[in-house]
Amino acid sequence: MIYTLLLIAWAHLIPVNALKKNMHYPIGSFGHMHSRIAEAEQAQHLDILFLGSSHAYRGFDPRIFRENGFHTFNFGSSSQTPLQTLRLMEQYLDQLDPKLVIFEVYPSIFQNDGVESSLDIVANAPVTPELLQMAGSVNHIKTYHTLFYDLFREFFNLNDGFREPKVRGGDTYVSGGFVETAKTYNYSPVTEKIKRDWGDRDWQIREDQWQAFREILTLFRERKIDYWLVQTPVTRAAYDLYQNNDYVDSLFAAQGVYYNLNKVLTLDDHSDFMDYHHLNQSGVKRTNEALIRLIRERSAIPE
Repeated sequence: MIYTLLLIAWAHLIPVNALKKNMHYPIGSFGHMHSRIAEAEQAQHLDILFLGSSHAYRGFDPRIFRENGFHTFNFGSSSQTPLQTLRLMEQYLDQLDPKLVIFEVYPSIFQNDGVESSLDIVANAPVTPELLQMAGSVNHIKTYHTLFYDLFREFFNLNDGFREPKVRGGDTYVSGGFVETAKTYNYSPVTEKIKRDWGDRDWQIREDQWQAFREILTLFRERKIDYWLVQTPVTRAAYDLYQNNDYVDSLFAAQGVYYNLNKVLTLDDHSDFMDYHHLNQSGVKRTNEALIRLIRERSAIPE
C-alpha cells in the first residue's frame, strides 16, 4: 500500500519524465489513441476493420475507402503487438462486427516486447478486464506502474476534462482512426546511417507474440469473420536490409490470405514515405487504391 501511494505521488507530482524511468503516462501522445478509443466505443457493423501498428493507422485512410463504398475503422496504435491486439479484439470485435479484417503484420512487431504499446493503451483506454489481462501478458514493471497510476486518475476522474488536439507535430487525426501526414522523406543520409547501424539482419519472431497472433486468428475463425494479413510497404532500402523476408512471407501465408505489398507495389523512397518505414499521404493513396483493387478482384466483401 505504501509503495502504491508513493508511486502515485511520484507520478503525479514530478513533472519531468526523465526522472520517471519506470513510469510513463502518454495520454494524448503521438498516435492519437485517445481519440481512436473514443470513436471505437461508437463504431459498429463495419465493412472493414484495420488492425496493427503505426503502419496501420498511418497506412489505411477511411476516407479513401469511403469514397469507394466501404465503411471502415482503423484500430491501429503505436507499436501495437499481437499481445495488445488480442485484448482489443476480445473487448471490441463483436461490437465492431466487421465483414473483413485487414491485419497489418509488419515483422518488427513480432520481435517487440509490447511495452510501448501497452503504455499507450493503458493511458488512453478505460480500465477493463481485457486491459488488465493485457498488462499481465506484457508483465513489465513500467506497464504495471502506468496501470496503477491510471487507476488512480480514473478513480478521481482526473481525465474527464481531457481533450486531445486533432493536429500535433505535422500529424492530423482523421475520423475513423487514421493519422495523416504530408511529410516527405530525406532518405539518402538516413539510409546510409541505417546500413551502418543495422547492417544485414534477419527478422526474429517471439514465441509469445506468435501465440497471441494465432489466438487472434482463432477469434476471427470462430466468428466466421474473413481476414487478410497485409504488409504495408516500407522503403526499398529498408526492406532489402533483411535477409529472411521470404521466410517471413511463408509464415504469414500459411495462416490465411496474405499480401506483402512490398512485392505488389513500386513506390518512391522519397515522395511516398514520411520516414524509412511509414507512408505519407501520397504513398497511402497509392497503397489503398491497390488494396481496394485486390478486394474487388477477390469479391472479398459482399455487395
